[in-house]
Amino acid sequence: MTGFINRLKNFFFRQQAQDSMNSQKTPIQPASIQSGESGKLGISEEVVVDLMQQLQNTKEGEYSCADSYALLDEYVELVASDEDVERLMPLVKAHLDACPDCKLEFEVLLKVLESEE
Repeated sequence: MTGFINRLKNFFFRQQAQDSMNSQKTPIQPASIQSGESGKLGISEEVVVDLMQQLQNTKEGEYSCADSYALLDEYVELVASDEDVERLMPLVKAHLDACPDCKLEFEVLLKVLESEE
């Protein structure tokens, strides 16, 4: 696993170097990837393992965040009505089960809807 992590770190470092050579702007780095000593990217093993688990759990035909977000209002209304969302909107449910950001958005919308009733 350590060899793979090192290859992944090297990939990110090379990609950043190529991006900065191709552009006058400094590339934007995700919060979990920060510059370390001697210009190399410091990516924790925990972040890499989490990324790999997410990739492993990705299935063909899954909804993206944008796909799920477009249907979120309908999904929230179905949940609030005690409908079988797993049967009616299985791809949205699967995405919410896997994506903490979208799940949070869903929970907020559900609370807003429930407070209006």
